[in-house]
Amino acid sequence: EFYKHVRTGGVDRTGDITLYPLADADFAYLPPTVLITAQCDPLSSDGEAYRDHVIAAGGRAWWFEEPGLVHGYLRARHTVGRARSSFTRIVEAVSTLGKGEWIW
Repeated sequence: EFYKHVRTGGVDRTGDITLYPLADADFAYLPPTVLITAQCDPLSSDGEAYRDHVIAAGGRAWWFEEPGLVHGYLRARHTVGRARSSFTRIVEAVSTLGKGEWIW
């Protein structure tokens, strides 16, 4: 609730696709998408659902759930091996997509 208030200024923006991407009705024409979520995060299944919506609309999307990690795990990328590995995976995905390549 705190972060939602920070983002919205307290204004009810239920259904706003910039806050709730799964509320969008049109997933067509999106760029190739890579989603990486943490297993121990209440939002993890949203990554899977988003991937499914993009694919159903004819797009390319890949989702990977990082086992055993929690929301905010990237803050531990310098001290926790699994977080570091995930950060490397994210950097490689962004680099690959930035080159216009798709390897998934």
